[in-house]
Amino acid sequence: MTQNTTMTLETARVVMETATRDLLAWMRRTGWHDHDSDLVPADINTGRCVDWAEQVCLAVPGTVMTEWDDPASQLLHTFVYWPRTGKYYDAERPDGTTDVTGLPVFHRFPGTQTGPGYVRNTADILAEYWDG
Repeated sequence: MTQNTTMTLETARVVMETATRDLLAWMRRTGWHDHDSDLVPADINTGRCVDWAEQVCLAVPGTVMTEWDDPASQLLHTFVYWPRTGKYYDAERPDGTTDVTGLPVFHRFPGTQTGPGYVRNTADILAEYWDG
């Protein structure tokens, strides 16, 4: 049997929204937050972004889990890049953005450095994880 390697953009968006909803539900059940207000997608991007990206990459063929690591601003963010659309996605941007700094998390970390040296793909992330 051949694996389906294509997915409509609408279906991919549903996958991303479902990943967000399910992860927020898990965070509520487990008490994984440090404030009294209800959780929103931005809360995923303050510690559970890698879980969101992993769920999306497992479900949407052709997506790449990507990490932004900038020690100067203390921003470490994992998100999804989909070469098919040329867009970056995270829990706050299920429609994606063609400019990675268009992800809202970058606006919460003033002084974030930009450039290719701060972005790593899945292979680099996994190599560090398994070798570390």
